[in-house]
Order: sequence, then structure tokens, then C-alpha cells
Amino acid sequence: MPGYLVWLNARLFEMKRLLKPSGSIFVHLDWHAAHYVKVEMDKIFGYDSFRNEIIWYYYNKMHDRRKGQLPNACDVILWYSKTEDYKHFELKEMRDEPIKQLVRKKVDGRMVNARDDAGNVLYREAIDRTVDNVWRLPALQPADSTERVGYPTQKPLELTQRVIDLASEPGDIVADFFCGGGSFLVSAQGVRVVRTQTGNTTGLTLLA
Repeated sequence: MPGYLVWLNARLFEMKRLLKPSGSIFVHLDWHAAHYVKVEMDKIFGYDSFRNEIIWYYYNKMHDRRKGQLPNACDVILWYSKTEDYKHFELKEMRDEPIKQLVRKKVDGRMVNARDDAGNVLYREAIDRTVDNVWRLPALQPADSTERVGYPTQKPLELTQRVIDLASEPGDIVADFFCGGGSFLVSAQGVRVVRTQTGNTTGLTLLA
């Protein structure tokens, strides 16, 4: 681990130099390294530049069942910005089923339930929700013939697309300093992933 951190730090300093003032950096890590790298990135980018610890929960991955441990079902993505003037866009995701939800509004600086002229509480049908820091996105399966290129730690396009949508807009520059299976490059070029659901079956549609 000490050798890995020295190797990584040299690259993180260079990434910070190249990053625009409005830019963000996302570093994907597993449970072995996430806590160590968080401490190093606090030193390099600044503690106040830490935006989120994103949990990628890959619910469909075959667990590595080690004796005496809980199965690992998630990785960590550390999100830092270079300055306070960074780009950030609220993301929405579709719910599995619509729900009945209270309508809320801000009154005198606080959120309250909205009411109609007769004083009745208002409701709406919510078909989506705001994306939080736990991303329930499937991992690529070995038998996947749509995306898989053979790289051992290839990321699904749905994951890389979400990162790009969160912190950039069309025309911005996206740099993937390690490339891996090329998923970020594909997403940055505008290939979109749409999740469709019919009954109990979920599928992905790629849109150029």
C-alpha cells in the first residue's frame, strides 16, 4: 500500500494541475484502498474540496465469499472538485413503480406541505427520484455481449454515464487517465444508456 500511494500521488498532483477550476475528479477504489486514498486526496485537493463518497452497489455481482468476512457488494468513488466553482447537475432516476408523494414548498425558508385553497394536503404521483450517493447499478456480467471488451475491471456504461452527467455538460472535456476498458471514452462521446423495464425483465438500450 505505501508504494501504491506514492505511485498514485504523483499522478494525482498532475491531474489536479490539468483540471479546470470548474472541474471535478472521480477516483474509483475498492475496500482495500478507499480509506488510504481519501486521506491522500484530502492533502492534495484539500479537505474542503471533498464532495461525496459515492457507493457503487453492484447487486448482481457474484460475491467473493471469504471465510470470516461479509461478502463485498460495493466499491467506492471519491468525488473532489478543484475549486468551489465546480459544475454539478442534479440527477434523476426512474422508480420501479410510481408512488404517491406529498407536494412540498418552501415558506419562510423552510419546507412545508403544500395545500389547496380548501386546506387539503396536496399529493403528486412520483415516477422518478433524485439520485443520492448510493448508486444501485449492475456490474457487467462475464456473458455480456453488448459492452464487454475483455478488460478485467471494465466499468458499465451506465456507471460512467452517470459520472459524466453529474459533473459536466456537452462540450466539456473528459479525461480518463487510465482508460481501462474505454467505458468513459464511449460515454463521453455521447453514447447513451437507457434502462428499460418490462414486467420483471430489465434491459439496456444504447443510443448514439
